[in-house]
Amino acid sequence: MVENELFAECTKILFTLLLFRQFASVQYRFYCITFYCLTMSDTYDSDGNTNTPSTSTGAKRKKYAQNYKVEWESRPECCNWLTKSLKEKNYAYCKSCNKDINISSGFDAVKRHAASQIHIKSVKCIADQPKMTNFVNREMIQLKHQVREGEIRMAGFVAEHNLPYAITDHLGKLIQKICPDSKVAKNMKCSRTRIQAVVNNVIGQEGFNTLCEDLRQVKFSLIIDESTDRSTTKHLCLVVRYIKKNHVGDYFFGLIPVVTADATTLHKSIVDFFEQYDIPFRQNLIGFASDGASVMMGRHHSVMTLLKADIPHLFIIKCICHSFHLCASYACNKIPRFVEEVVREIYNYFSSSPKRSAEFKEFQLFCNLKIHKLLHPCQTRWLSVHAAISRILEQYQALKLFFINASLNDDIATATNILNKLNDPLTLLFLQFLDFVLPIFNKLNREMQSESARIHMLYSQVCVSLRTLFDCFLKKDYLEKNNLENIDYKNPHNFLAIGDVYYGANAINTLLTDKRLTAEQIHLFQTRCIQFFIEASDQIIQRFPIKNNPLKDLGALSPENVKKGELPSIVPLCRQFPNLMDTNNYQCIDTEWRLLRNMKEIALFSDKTEEFWASVNNMKYGDGTLIFKNICSFVFKILSLPHSSANVERIFSSINLMKTKTRNKLSTESIVGLLHTKRVVTEEDQTCFNFDIEKKMFEKIASKRWYEDEDK
Repeated sequence: MVENELFAECTKILFTLLLFRQFASVQYRFYCITFYCLTMSDTYDSDGNTNTPSTSTGAKRKKYAQNYKVEWESRPECCNWLTKSLKEKNYAYCKSCNKDINISSGFDAVKRHAASQIHIKSVKCIADQPKMTNFVNREMIQLKHQVREGEIRMAGFVAEHNLPYAITDHLGKLIQKICPDSKVAKNMKCSRTRIQAVVNNVIGQEGFNTLCEDLRQVKFSLIIDESTDRSTTKHLCLVVRYIKKNHVGDYFFGLIPVVTADATTLHKSIVDFFEQYDIPFRQNLIGFASDGASVMMGRHHSVMTLLKADIPHLFIIKCICHSFHLCASYACNKIPRFVEEVVREIYNYFSSSPKRSAEFKEFQLFCNLKIHKLLHPCQTRWLSVHAAISRILEQYQALKLFFINASLNDDIATATNILNKLNDPLTLLFLQFLDFVLPIFNKLNREMQSESARIHMLYSQVCVSLRTLFDCFLKKDYLEKNNLENIDYKNPHNFLAIGDVYYGANAINTLLTDKRLTAEQIHLFQTRCIQFFIEASDQIIQRFPIKNNPLKDLGALSPENVKKGELPSIVPLCRQFPNLMDTNNYQCIDTEWRLLRNMKEIALFSDKTEEFWASVNNMKYGDGTLIFKNICSFVFKILSLPHSSANVERIFSSINLMKTKTRNKLSTESIVGLLHTKRVVTEEDQTCFNFDIEKKMFEKIASKRWYEDEDK
């Protein structure tokens, strides 16, 4: 039908043109054109669609209405907000304005709505509102973070308290049962294998990596020792000492299994361990300490000599605690043997018998004494004997009454033998003497076992102990006239009269009051005590030379001496440690030293060494430049030097707590992981529930590779 209409229209146009050309005048042509235009306007609308004329003369012409097109939703100007309306086909719906749009006139109506201020404001408000999916994702991310933190803290809890890994199989389920409404507890995985992997491969590994990064940057000291654990595995333990955040710290570094403990093998193990982790020990290692064993500190071939060959200016020191143990042991050999025997026999008599211990309590109550147990004296170190001796002296009367009863009622030769020794007045005298003299060694030992910096106090503390011994048996005027290093303590002419020698207040009181003592017994007691003083002094000087000791001048670094300002130049001290200070900086450091000792502000600083020098290090000029940069760098290196190997002994004590009878298959890798984790968790007085978890730990536990090495 449409084709017929087109044919009729074309015929009409052709006929009109012919009339124009042949017959029509100009006026007639105008009328024809007007008629043709009116005819065409009745046939087609503005959009080119055919209009059917109404048969009724009063009806209006029907207009075309644009329908909604789905393709419009993909256009950039209406993306995310335009959709089909539920009202009619020629309506669209704006999701931003919550409004229907009449689109009868076409897509231009959509454009006009998009350009309106109301629509623009609505779109902006919706864009600023967070989506619901964001809330869900954020909650999931936070939950995962809390679950990972819980697993890390659970592993830290196990390592800090030396708990077996098997406990975590029930501990995780127990927490879930106690907290059934906790999403964190529900999602935590706390099995034995996972917790062990977290300890070894997350906390312990990251702690070790951080330690290696520090050792590549700073000067440090090395303290070593070797020991055999419960499963007969011999380990070489490495502990490093350096300054971190203006604080001296001892940090467990490594545990190396060794088969033979000769000097060459131990030295090679140390060197290989440093090279394995790219630590430049030949440049950064400044101090070395160990016990006095020949394999460690021998003059000709030892770990010390081999390290000295690698690092010529390496500072070497034998553990002062081990040295004073030996000094006390050699000196106690001058005391009659029966004194040590009675101390051990008394402990052994009660240690394996609950019945005797219960009976002894009755005698303690009768004598109005505290109910204290008798202590065990160590088999090899005399310093542990002091606590046992003090306890025996405290319970002396109760012990005598108990053994009187035991010797009468029990036909035991041991009880009679102990009673005879307790009744001997010499036993009481020597116990009282040892109770006085052994604390001289114990106090220095306790001082040097400190983890804080004590190297600058070592020389003065040893001199105080030595002078205390000299003061007991040498003439006072002789001590005052001579320097400590020039005193001849073996010459009898310098001795006090035998009756004026100081044996301790309690021993002197017994000498004056006990009428049972014979002249021979008194002479024996006094002679042996003088021999003890001489031997103790001799052993101390052999192990810690007083003359030409490089540690002598380190006392100038103590806060008290710095505030006094008595040392005019620090260069002589720098010359004794050429590996710690370059000669080109001598003038700079000496200028800073002379400025420091004349500053009044330092009088307000703390008298604790580390806190004092941390305050000095923070002093700056107006432009932010450090005032004492060179001298603080030198002092911190000095404070990093070792003075004992007590920190290694603590590591072995921790291993004994980890590797027990029921946990004797713990591998070296697991022990290392536990020790590093324990150090990270307890660093800076932290605990398992508040230690700082580094970002790297979260990143590592979130990956899949950390869980591979789980069978350690």
